[in-house]
Amino acid sequence: MKIIEHEKLVLELVKSFVEKHDVDCDFDYCKTFDVIMGQDFKEYVLKSWESYTAAGGKTGGIRFLEKDEARKVCKSLKGVITLLQKIIFTVT
Repeated sequence: MKIIEHEKLVLELVKSFVEKHDVDCDFDYCKTFDVIMGQDFKEYVLKSWESYTAAGGKTGGIRFLEKDEARKVCKSLKGVITLLQKIIFTVT
């Protein structure tokens, strides 16, 4: 949990630095999508999610999308989404 909180802090510091100093770089602060392609990985992600939230981890901005909703959200990723078996989640 401490590692995740530290990574969030580092991300925010990098974002702040890039914006404050108008750094010309490839840094892109944006949503990410993780596609879960198999049942084993889905179970791993859900177990990790439960452990994280049980330990008090902050999950605001994270959404789990089932296949049909994911297809609507990710229209531009249609080829990838057709491979989707169960679930994706997005982090904002």
